[in-house]
Formats: sequence, structure tokens, C-alpha cells
Amino acid sequence: MSQEEVLTMSREYSARSTQFDNGFVQWHGKGPLLQGWDGRKAYDFSSGVGSKNIGQHDDRIAAVKRWFAVNEISNIPDHDFPHPIAALLKRELCRITPGAFPKKVFMGRGGAEANEHAIKLALEMRPEGTDFAFVGSFHGRSRGALRFTSSKSVQWKGFVPQADRPKFLPFPEDGHDCSGYWLSLHEGNDLRLLRDMYAECRPRIFFAEAVQGEGGINVACVTCLRDVLWAFKDMGCIIVMDEVQTGFMRTGKMFASEWYGIVPDVISLGKSLCPSHSLAASVFRAELDMKPGRNSNTGVDAEACAIALENIELLEELDRNAIEENIATLSRVAPRGLGLMRRIECENKAQRDAIVDAAAKLEPVALILLGAGSEELGERYIRLMPAVTTTPEELGEMLTLLRRVTKAHGLVLSD
Repeated sequence: MSQEEVLTMSREYSARSTQFDNGFVQWHGKGPLLQGWDGRKAYDFSSGVGSKNIGQHDDRIAAVKRWFAVNEISNIPDHDFPHPIAALLKRELCRITPGAFPKKVFMGRGGAEANEHAIKLALEMRPEGTDFAFVGSFHGRSRGALRFTSSKSVQWKGFVPQADRPKFLPFPEDGHDCSGYWLSLHEGNDLRLLRDMYAECRPRIFFAEAVQGEGGINVACVTCLRDVLWAFKDMGCIIVMDEVQTGFMRTGKMFASEWYGIVPDVISLGKSLCPSHSLAASVFRAELDMKPGRNSNTGVDAEACAIALENIELLEELDRNAIEENIATLSRVAPRGLGLMRRIECENKAQRDAIVDAAAKLEPVALILLGAGSEELGERYIRLMPAVTTTPEELGEMLTLLRRVTKAHGLVLSD
């Protein structure tokens, strides 16, 4: 098939989504570099929307796939029969996630499914109560997760009645005055007043992101986020940290929660948990577990679990000095963000979209960029999320291309 035939077929048969229609058709990939169907190369500055933290086609991951094929390993979903590889992954996830207490793991296929499971845990514990999330949040596109999503109304409006939505608190963005943030919640600068205000509504579940990805790479203030969540925890609320996009070294630590000293009741994982399969997990306090028949039971195959195990080992073995060097380089160009999850700010959405579109058409090497932002804060940001395995030399080439395309559209970046 020709390039144009692929594009025509994709337009005709694909459901309308967020798929780019800028002429680039992916085919091969290694590290942060993609090669299109037509042979053109492109650096991926979004890591597949955070799903390819170790880049494209890692040799160790490929070896796991070959081992499965050669040894004819059983691949029945583990919710039917126990599987040693799935059990090993669940134990490993309990080890690496925050919190030194007994945990259990629900495995699913996508981040929204992990969040759906967290919702069920809260409903089981407290059938009646008030749910909470932050303005600008994104927690998935399934119906339950959409209740907690507020970054863009097009994502949820018409699918979830307004009456079923949780209470959305202002996001405590880093760099803002903490006392001012507290005053936006209540008249005073005292956690006790916050508890007094909301205790009567019986808080049930609070979904939070330490860094809002879809919402605009908004980084939470450490003190404000921690204090808000602790206050709600004291009221018996289940705290869920959505680490679907921030997990697995994206922010410079295995999980963004670690920067904040937050130990959630539930942590939702996905995207880069498994770099080549759709895999997600809800890791939760064991005491929240439900009786048989109440939990979700999508199940996952053993090959995905084996790849996730290898992926975790690979991430733990990474050269932290190289990661810190890349973080320092990227932060000079994009000061706002955390670790390797940063943003540049455009004047408006039109300028942002023009830059993203032009970057994908650069010759001889293109650049894949991804927008971000919420209706409340403006849809004018570009995410910069290189693979954590990107070499300093590769990052330098990516930034050269970025400066070239932004300058051509009137946006000059720092050196």
C-alpha cells in the first residue's frame, strides 16, 4: 500500500478520535525515533502519550516476547486460573508502590479500567457520600472515570449528568501562594476549617494527579496537595492517586507521589507499566478488597505481565545521572513541569496547533508533539515527555528541531 492509501483507509474506517491527520504514518521504531511508512523519520517527544517511557522496541522486551513464543507458555487470563508470572508481577507492584502495608492488585487493560476499579472499592466501602476531584483533571473516558474528568467538556458532557459529577476543588498548582489557595477553599488558613466544611457531606473518594497531564502539565504544590489529601483522609475518604501518565520514572522517580510523601489508599497504573501491551493495575490497601464476584475481572495475559516485570527491572537499572542530565537540559527550555514531564506555553491554541502540525511535517526528520491544557486554564500548552531512556545526544537533536519549528511560528525558547 502507498502512504496515501493508508491515510485514506484510516480516515474511512477509524472512529473519530484524537488521531492526528498530518500525513505521518508510523511503522518502525527504536528508542525515541520512529520511522514512518514512507521511510521518513520522526522523534517522538510525547513517548506515545506516556505509554513508551523506555522508548520504542527495547531489545530486552523483544527477548521476552521471543521466549514466550518458543516455550509455548500458557496465556489464559489469570482471573480464571492463577499464573506464576501474573502473581510475580502483582507482588512486584506491591513492593514498588508507596506504602509499607498489605496490598492487593487488580489487573486490567487500561488506565480508565484501573480507575473504575478504584471507584468500585469506594462504593463498596461507603455506598453514600460525596466524591471529590480537582479542576483540570483527566481520569479516563469510560463512564465511571468520566465523572471525575474535567479538563475538557467535550470529553464528558452528555455522557455524565451534571448531578452525578463530584465536587471539583481548585487544583493547587505549584508556584501559587498556599495561603491564597486555602482562602479559595474556605475563609481561613486552617486545615481544621476544611475538615469542618466537608465532614458533614461524608467524603467518599478523592481522585488526584500530582501532575495533571491532559490538563496542561500542571504540577501540584507539595504542601498544598499533601495537606488537602491528608485532611480528606482524616475524614475517612479513600485517596486515589492516578499515576497512569506520571508513573514509571516519568517524573524522575518511579511514581510522582514519592515527591510529595503521599501514600494513597489506591494507586492507578497504566500506559508505561507495559510498553508493548495494554496493561493497567489498581494497587490498593488489602483491607479494601471486596468479596468474590464484586471485583472487576477483566484479567490479563501472562505475556503482558512478563513484559511488565522486565520493564520494571529495566527502569530500576537506568543510569540516574543520565536522567538527571536530561531533566536539567529539558528544564532550561521548559521550566514548568516535573522530571521529564514538562510543557512549553504558546500564546493561544491556534499557535500551539500550528506548531504541533508543522513539527510533524519537518524534513528530513520530523518531531511528534502533543498538546495539553484545560478549558479553565487554556488549551495552549505543548507536552514535552521524551522517553526516559533518551540519550543526551538524542535529546539535543530533539530540542534543536523544537527550537526550529517554534521560532518559525513566533515562539522563541530559551537555550
